[in-house]
Amino acid sequence: VFSSWTNTSTLGDPMQQVKQNAPNDMTQKIQGNLVWRALVNQNAGAWFRFGGNDLLQAAMSISGTVIVDAPQTAADGKGENNAISAPPPILRIKDLMYGNDAGNSYQTVSLYVCSDGTGADQCLKPIVRNVNLVGLKQRVMEMLLGSANNGNGLIYKFATNSGQITAAEQAFMQTVPDAIGGMIHNLAREDAGIAKLWAEEAAPVIALELAQLIVNDVLNAVQVAAQINDHAYAKLLMDSLSVARQQIQDEYVTIAGRYGNPQTLMAFYQQLMNTVKP
Repeated sequence: VFSSWTNTSTLGDPMQQVKQNAPNDMTQKIQGNLVWRALVNQNAGAWFRFGGNDLLQAAMSISGTVIVDAPQTAADGKGENNAISAPPPILRIKDLMYGNDAGNSYQTVSLYVCSDGTGADQCLKPIVRNVNLVGLKQRVMEMLLGSANNGNGLIYKFATNSGQITAAEQAFMQTVPDAIGGMIHNLAREDAGIAKLWAEEAAPVIALELAQLIVNDVLNAVQVAAQINDHAYAKLLMDSLSVARQQIQDEYVTIAGRYGNPQTLMAFYQQLMNTVKP
């Protein structure tokens, strides 16, 4: 904004004037990590049950951000300009789905981490850190079929009408679409073996739906927070978020083409129910 003014003032370069006469405005209104500042200023971590800086860093990893650095001498040597960088999204739906599943070639999950502090005017130098994450696909399989660490899964408990439904299992049943929850319950009551066959086909589809739900919720939080934020580069940030949202939608369509969607899952369920009832 300031650079676009004609530089005819006897006071010198407009950007230099702002830096000298209103350094706080320069730091808080022009410079900064725009996504991080928006999330922190709007207390976006409190919008989620398990909020906090870890969640906000994951949100920034999903959306990408725009960082406006301190003024630097312009290339032509006349005046100063703010260097702008746009770290792209690095946390994708496939990362949440597969995590460290070696069978799907995703060994680590990458996140942006604030290396210079987590205040609203900090996080100007985010670094990429690799973290361990159990993918949603594996978690859904364990939820439905059980595991050595967690005991019997939902299908066994529904089929035998035994065992305590854990808080995590209850939350899972409340989060998945109602139709999918009904399919799990009905198939298990009819035939546990058939239900396990369905679960193996259903796990990646359910994981994909959950991953998309998580990513869209977080991206919506970023967008709402950023829209409230008054900043000279707000339009640039909105454009960046629109690109991130389109990339997520494209990725969802690609993965759904591989595993199917809730509609194809319903068709498979009806086929199994028609087989098992006779």
